[in-house]
This record gives sequence, C-alpha cells and structure tokens, in this order.
Amino acid sequence: MNKEWTLLIVTERKLILQDRLDTLKNQKPLYSQTVKNYPSKKLKIEFTPADMWRYESKVEVMPYFELKEYIARETLRGSDMIPFFEVENYRRTSFPIATIILTVMGVSISSRKIRGGVGLQMALGLLLSCIYIMLMYVFTTLATTSVAPPFIAVWTPNFIFTFVALYFYSKAQR
Repeated sequence: MNKEWTLLIVTERKLILQDRLDTLKNQKPLYSQTVKNYPSKKLKIEFTPADMWRYESKVEVMPYFELKEYIARETLRGSDMIPFFEVENYRRTSFPIATIILTVMGVSISSRKIRGGVGLQMALGLLLSCIYIMLMYVFTTLATTSVAPPFIAVWTPNFIFTFVALYFYSKAQR
C-alpha cells in the first residue's frame, strides 16, 4: 500500500496591530506538496487590547480621581463589583466628616463634670464609637448587597450621629 500521509496543523494566532485585534486562522499541511492558505478575518472593535485585561489594583489604595475613572470604566464593562467601588468612593468623603462629628460628640460628653471621676464619660464615648462602627459595617453591607444605594448607606451613620452629637452639644456645660 502506497498511501501518502498528510498532517494538517491548524493554529489560531492573535496579533495586536494598531489598536485592533486580528484573528488569523492559518492552515498548512505538513509533509505535503500542496500548501493551502485561507483568508484571514479582521475584527473591528471599539476598545483597545489593553482594555481586555482587568486592572487588578486594590481600590483601597487608588487615588480619588483614579478611582472615579476606574468606576466609570467598570460601569461601561457592566461589572458586578460597582457597589463595592462606589462604597469605597463615598467612604473616602464620609470618614473625615465622621471624625469631626465624633470629636464634637466626645468633647460635649467630656465637658460634663460628674462626681466620682471620668469613667462614665469614657465608657459612654467608647460605647457610642462602637455603635458608630457597627452601624457603618451594617450599612456598608446593605450597600454592597444592593439593598440600599451606596451614598445613602455610607452616609446614614453620619446623619444619625450628627443628631446625637447635636443633642450632647446642647446638653454640654458651658
């Protein structure tokens, strides 16, 4: 038997040229006298090949404006992580305000003079700080599970403790 064996190798290559992705299917036989070439396919896409890789940086360490751009890009991609990114964005503005609110509340509580020492004021201040942190985590969880909008969820503890701080400020000794 005189059979001529032909091995057909099919490869798929991806070339990046001028911000577009070209997919070429080349089929060429090995150990054969004839070589067949097939036409290549060109695919025009609206994004660059660099957009196909996910930018795996930690959102917690991104600068503010870079985070805003990252949220915009991920929104266009339809990412499921948008609530996490938005929560981080709003936390960056709510924490400095929370520091002011908790400071006013702490100063107002500590200005009251009670017989027997400052232990009760310190315990009350620590208790209120722990309640604030607990509320912050509860509302952050509500935002990341899409139960509440991220802005409202992140700022709700600040709104609640603003009224608490105003109450203690109004009762503070002058």
